[in-house]
Amino acid sequence: MEKITKVYEVYDFEELAENIKNNLIEVEKQNQIEIYNEYSLYNDLQYEAGQLINKYFNKNNKIELDNLVYSFNYCQGDGGGFEFNGYYKNKFFRVKHCDNFYYYYKTFKIIDDWDFTDKEREQLEKKVYNMLKEFERIGWDLVNFVPDVECCIEYLKKHKYLKDGTIF
Repeated sequence: MEKITKVYEVYDFEELAENIKNNLIEVEKQNQIEIYNEYSLYNDLQYEAGQLINKYFNKNNKIELDNLVYSFNYCQGDGGGFEFNGYYKNKFFRVKHCDNFYYYYKTFKIIDDWDFTDKEREQLEKKVYNMLKEFERIGWDLVNFVPDVECCIEYLKKHKYLKDGTIF
């Protein structure tokens, strides 16, 4: 029987060449963005929708969030909004997404608003339009966040590396 042992030279993050460290930081930043979009974006958007409902409609209006609808992929028609229903001036209405291809704030329509006067409908449309436009801006800000370089470095320091930057 023969026993063969291989010896590796391993490095701490600080010991790597600058170009390797910079590459690892960029990869980690991209990983952080993907992790955020996969696991936290929906919850943050849901929270922001609730905040906007409270901002644009007081609590007496009894507004209920139904569904988040968004696509922030930098394609034509991307954006977002949310479907909801409730009462405005003691009259029921719903806001629904009304497009199969686009997701920006103008693709949401007020429905079931037959009890509203023209002036009330106009006020409600302006309120909903402004709220969804603000939501979309917040959504783009959330997906365009830039991870903190120091946090990425702290994470990278937890590993040992081969000379080329491969995690050992």
